Amino acid sequence: MAMSAPPPASSWLEWTAEYTKAAQAESRPPPEWAARVAAASAAAGEGGDVPWSAGLAEVLARALLSGGAAAPAAAAAAAWKYAEAALAARLASPALLLAILSTRVIPQRFSRPMEYRLYLELLKRHGFSFHYQMKAANFRKIMGLIDGNLSLSKIFGISTCQPGVFVVHFVLCILWQLVDVVLDDEGLLELTPEKKAQWPTRPEDVSTFEGTFTEHRTEKIEKLQKMNTVTTMELIEHLLRNKVITRILSLARENMQSHWGAFTNRLHLLATNSSTLQNSAISLEPFQQLILGDCNVYGETKHNMRKRFHPIVASNPLSSPNGRCLGASYSALWIPIDMYLEDCLDGSIAATNSIEILSGLVKALQSVNRSTWHDAFLALWVASLRLVQREHTIRLVVKLLSPSDPIDYSGRESLLIKLGPMLNVILSGISAVDYAPIFSFHGLIPELAAALMAICEVFGCLSPSVSWTLRTGEEISAHTVFSNAFILLLRLWKFNHPPLEYCVMGDGAPVGSQLTPEYLLLLRNSQVLSPSSLAKQRSVQRQLQVPTSHPSCEHPIFMDSFPKLKLWYRQHQACLASTLSGLAHGTPVRNNVDSLLNLMFRKANKGGTSIGSISGSSSISNSSGPGGDDLHLWPQLPAWEILEAVPFVVDAALTACSHGRLFPRELATGLKDLADFLPASLATIVSYFSAEVTRGVWKPASMNGSDWPSPSVNLSMVEEHIKKIVAATGVDVPRLVTGGSSSGTLPLPLAAFVSLTITYKLDKASERFLNLAGPALENLAASCPWPSMAIVAALWTQKVKRWSDFLVFSASRTVFHHNNDAVIQLLRSCFAATLGMSSTSVCSCGGVASLLGHGYCPGGFSPVAPGILYLRIFRCIKDCSILAEDILYLLMLSVKDIAETTVPRQLSDKLKTTKYGTRHGRVSLSAAMTQVKVAASLGATLVWLSGGTALVQSLIQEMLPSWFLSVQNLDQGGTRGGMVYKLGGHALAYLAVYSGMFAWGIDPTPVSRRRERVTRSHLEFLASALDGKISLGCDPSLWRAYVAGFLGLVVECTPCWVQEVELRVLKRLSSGLRQWGEDELAVALLRRAGPEAMGTAAELILGSEW
Repeated sequence: MAMSAPPPASSWLEWTAEYTKAAQAESRPPPEWAARVAAASAAAGEGGDVPWSAGLAEVLARALLSGGAAAPAAAAAAAWKYAEAALAARLASPALLLAILSTRVIPQRFSRPMEYRLYLELLKRHGFSFHYQMKAANFRKIMGLIDGNLSLSKIFGISTCQPGVFVVHFVLCILWQLVDVVLDDEGLLELTPEKKAQWPTRPEDVSTFEGTFTEHRTEKIEKLQKMNTVTTMELIEHLLRNKVITRILSLARENMQSHWGAFTNRLHLLATNSSTLQNSAISLEPFQQLILGDCNVYGETKHNMRKRFHPIVASNPLSSPNGRCLGASYSALWIPIDMYLEDCLDGSIAATNSIEILSGLVKALQSVNRSTWHDAFLALWVASLRLVQREHTIRLVVKLLSPSDPIDYSGRESLLIKLGPMLNVILSGISAVDYAPIFSFHGLIPELAAALMAICEVFGCLSPSVSWTLRTGEEISAHTVFSNAFILLLRLWKFNHPPLEYCVMGDGAPVGSQLTPEYLLLLRNSQVLSPSSLAKQRSVQRQLQVPTSHPSCEHPIFMDSFPKLKLWYRQHQACLASTLSGLAHGTPVRNNVDSLLNLMFRKANKGGTSIGSISGSSSISNSSGPGGDDLHLWPQLPAWEILEAVPFVVDAALTACSHGRLFPRELATGLKDLADFLPASLATIVSYFSAEVTRGVWKPASMNGSDWPSPSVNLSMVEEHIKKIVAATGVDVPRLVTGGSSSGTLPLPLAAFVSLTITYKLDKASERFLNLAGPALENLAASCPWPSMAIVAALWTQKVKRWSDFLVFSASRTVFHHNNDAVIQLLRSCFAATLGMSSTSVCSCGGVASLLGHGYCPGGFSPVAPGILYLRIFRCIKDCSILAEDILYLLMLSVKDIAETTVPRQLSDKLKTTKYGTRHGRVSLSAAMTQVKVAASLGATLVWLSGGTALVQSLIQEMLPSWFLSVQNLDQGGTRGGMVYKLGGHALAYLAVYSGMFAWGIDPTPVSRRRERVTRSHLEFLASALDGKISLGCDPSLWRAYVAGFLGLVVECTPCWVQEVELRVLKRLSSGLRQWGEDELAVALLRRAGPEAMGTAAELILGSEW
């Protein structure tokens, strides 16, 4: 064959086309053809477009599709050989050639089955070698040509301008074509929703092309067609088993969900209905893995992925929550739910929806523990059924209490006044001490509080002469309705708790932590008026058949709508902030104070005693209290006017008692008379005593039995019982009886308050008072110096012996209120008990049984589980930030204990020579990592419950970075071969992820924007440290274990967090991981970053050495 020299660059492709035709005609060897073409492209210089020439791919496509004129069969065969040689020598672009062939050969596979078979062989050999192609200078040109041929951008709706995105589209397109081919061959395309292929599979689907095919319907060809269907299916299986392909497909699954759903539907149709697949030896496993999403970014099962993320342990999924008490095993990983439920049962009232918090907690633990949803919800199912019925009831209650008046609630003509008897029945029914937490569980505290504020505003302006006579003959006054609503409102608000409890802040903190009723109204407005809340409320109303709310309920409510309540609240704040100032003579408030004092202390006034600034010249009869005969003697004033005077009344009475002008018994009797007249005044009395106790200006009262009641009969018994209760913690209990005295002292306001409570009988009539005064007394005594609560317990035990268990247990909690060392020891006991490392634990098996026992059970005194004690005292811890540091410190001590007791020394030595030591002692390492995970989950739960989201933010943003920057010597002398540092890094990773999940959830829409800020800040810190911009002080192995563990958990369990971080930061993290050899994790991190990172992730997959 005589051919002229290769032409210049402008016409070298024309020369190649002519030379190819001549070579086909003469059946020149493929190596010779490839060498001549390579020489021609080299001579053309930059115009040669080699390697991976797009022009040469188009020339070859025409040669393959047109055939030869003189010897068609031989020429066609030669053309396929030349194509193979060109692709093997990297002369032509495989992607472009195969893209052109796919839309031309596939539709003609019935008439030209041999060409289709050769196309499948080229596709298998060269179809997915993108790594080097992407580096070609002309790759963008190739991308454009393929996009024009296959319409990738149009079909997938995403531009293919990025090489990585193009590769994802191309791989999915080619595999989709093959699936459609088999469906079409077996007549299954009609079963798809579209009833047609996405790309051409029949001749009528193809536009006119110069290549034509002749019909050869011979028996041999038909047999070849059937073989081609099997070959196509085998190629699909081969591709689905290819790690690179499955990694690329995982990007499509993550970021092209609608198209991925359509593709997997076809794949499912193929796997379930294909006779070819059923009659062959092809395995269904890769099809099922891809359909079910069980194949990850590494082309492995998810279980294998977890091994790669955490190579130190081969974890198994949780099996069942039924054995949750059996030690520090996988079942112990549900401890956060146990602790949260136990905390809810304490009766604490939260402003947020407890059920939503619990739901988020279950979702988070299901993700990180890798359990099935069936197992996760099995233990909660019965409780959920009960809660659904409760929600119906409490929403109806809130509806009945909600006003239908306009926003102005003042005036005697308010509709609420006409409903007074009904409102009183409802308020009395829900005032039981156990009912308020139910409203808290469903997040209805703000709505209930708004309804109660309206009732208080209206009925507090009415004289007690406004009354109603019930059918039973009982008469109720406006004061009664007001008092029931007011006391319930303040129990929800927990105004009476001393400032000691207000240290606990956060989204899930008690309502009392937010000191203002404005907070509740703002929360109510956000819940009621947000679009999502309105839609949810209407949905619940339809499901539960609750009547639609009145239009006024969908308007914002502010404190200005309640002027009387707002005025009282300002006075309440002033009372808390400073001592009361004197009242000018002749003012209405001063006159009311005088009148109330004269009525309360008639006996003292008869003796000529002056109480405070009030003259004792009263001629009122010597009655012992506001009984039915002398109720008319009490001022017929609205409740708000009486409440305005009460702080001055109590202050004058307590001052008189401190100066000896009033006996303690007379003080208690007078306060009880006031409370009997207007029960709502109890709230102000409690508030005043709480404020005065914290000021510490009153002389202590000696509980000697003469002036004040004596606790000496039971004090020694209370001390012994307290020691038994806290025995499991190892905390020393200070002595109650010192210096030969068996009586003790109490701050005067507390002594007055406990004396007041003792005057009440334990009957139904006093239940309303005790529901308010009981918790207030407990919290007030707990805030006073030791042993105030123990003395109160001894006094009340004398009155009600059946309450001794509860009272002594409450007293035992105060051991920790004023002793930070005792709190740390209690936390240490919690970790030791959970991990089964405590010799004094109530249960030696570890896990939930040792941490929480069976709660607090009355009927005898025995050591109480440390977790129960902590849940009852954490709200009174003064400095939660220091508490988090202590928890972090104790967690690392626990890790050290785990390393010393669980991992053998021989295994620790082997870890020096084998990566992560996974070849040796897998069982020991698995047990160690399980305990580390349990310890971390406990630490995260303690942090979250103790300080809410604010403390979690401080832990992740401040404490952990500071810990990494400082020098930590956990493995002194290197006795554990570095295992302590590796386990410690994983423990900190679990701690951070657990804490974040508990605080902000794992849903794409966070409950707070704080999650995004914290996540961005922490990952920026990690990236800076990996870049070398930050110098670390911790051990390198601990740092590496933390980074890999934290990012691995985030990728696997909380992928939505990744999408909240800038792509720039994620690329830096990915680069740092690749330097460590963590290529899989680097890819997974980018894979979770959303569509904008899909191209970068694909390039990383193709550029790595797999």
